[in-house]
Amino acid sequence: MASVSSALAASTKTSSGFRVGGLVSGLSTDSIVSQLMDIEKKPITNLENKKTDLTSKLTAWRSFNTRFQAFTTAVDDLTDADNFKGGSATSSNSDLINVSTSGAVVSGSYTVTVKSLAQTNQISSQGYSSSSSSLGTGTFTIKVGSASFEPITLDSTNNSLNGLKEKINSGSYGVTASIINTGGDTPQYKLVLTSNTSGSKGAIEISNTLSGGVSPTFSTIQEGTDAHIVLGKSGTSSSAIDIYSSSNSVTDVVPGVTLDLKGVDTSEEVSITVSQSTKSAKAAINSFIEQFNNLADYFDDQFYYDSATEKTGTLFSDSTLISTKSQLYSMVTSTYGTGSSISDLSKMGITLDKSGKLAITDSDALDKALDDNMSDTVKFFTDSENGFATKLNTFVESANDTTKGIFTTTEDYYNSEIEDIDNQITAKNSYLEKVEARYYEKFSALEAAMAKLKSQGDYLSQQISAMSNSSSSSSSS
Repeated sequence: MASVSSALAASTKTSSGFRVGGLVSGLSTDSIVSQLMDIEKKPITNLENKKTDLTSKLTAWRSFNTRFQAFTTAVDDLTDADNFKGGSATSSNSDLINVSTSGAVVSGSYTVTVKSLAQTNQISSQGYSSSSSSLGTGTFTIKVGSASFEPITLDSTNNSLNGLKEKINSGSYGVTASIINTGGDTPQYKLVLTSNTSGSKGAIEISNTLSGGVSPTFSTIQEGTDAHIVLGKSGTSSSAIDIYSSSNSVTDVVPGVTLDLKGVDTSEEVSITVSQSTKSAKAAINSFIEQFNNLADYFDDQFYYDSATEKTGTLFSDSTLISTKSQLYSMVTSTYGTGSSISDLSKMGITLDKSGKLAITDSDALDKALDDNMSDTVKFFTDSENGFATKLNTFVESANDTTKGIFTTTEDYYNSEIEDIDNQITAKNSYLEKVEARYYEKFSALEAAMAKLKSQGDYLSQQISAMSNSSSSSSSS
């Protein structure tokens, strides 16, 4: 009995309890339990396979989202009428007037003469022997044009020329302060204030209540004056127009053109030539075609099916993706009632080819639409109710909605399903630990029962042997 107990005590103790290795029965207990647990674990394997499939689909949707955002940008460019009205401008003398374009332009030639440039008002204080000279204490108030600012308080800690400069530059008072040293045998220090607003609107006014020091008084170094240009030729039957601007960057004279005034010559008439260009329109259209075809490639990958191997794309049967594709293809082949002579993409030579991709199959038709019929082209794309790009933009905004859009709802669905599977796997693993423990308990009980039987058998054998030996001894005597 003692030897059996010792053998059982030698069994390995695990989290499942005592494990016996068939010491009495001769069974390979660990191997048997392992095989039984493999059967028990099949539901977990199925769950893990399902999780892998869902994760692959989630990844595929995220990839589609990336492509769709590029497509969204291309659609947004098509809704911008300015992309169809871009152009270029040239100046006959860029030393006097430099030009640049932005947005819609109107072709034409313009004559501009620069009479004067805008200047910024500058004023200077009287001279002081040192930048630390005391100005007295009290308040110092600055006004620029119609803008008033909080008075600056000067006390014993900041009432020097330099202290006032630092106070002005550390706050928002409409001017920039500096101190200049006039040099020479008797150098003087002067506080110079420069308006942050150019032109007559930036005139500086100073007042103060300083006492106990040398209060600054200011004189004008440079007047704040407006730029003055003349639009139109002199000596013609039409009247030229005098235009004044507080800035040397003039944006409201020639539509879509910025005049950057560089110099003055009252006798030179600068010719500004503006030409419309289809470059930005073609770029927007080509970008749209490229991004649509990028989506078409994605659809092909997802809806792939090999009858020989029965392999399919990851999202082969995804109803949301199927619906999205259907809507996009319907929109690029539909007609749009905008009142424009252009009612669909084919009128501009853009059609779907045999592979299901957009292509410019008639470049002459596209050039004609952009060069000769730009107003109708713009209307086809950007009409506020029925424009092609307007409708597309509504569609992509709906798809991208952060609450109900297809990307948000689809990702939420897959994440929820994956989380649910993870929870199931965790619960199943916890349950299987208990199952494994019960298997070992049963085998332990089997070993213990067999050990008891063996012990009893050994005892009986010993008794029979003893009785046989006792009988033999009696016969011999």
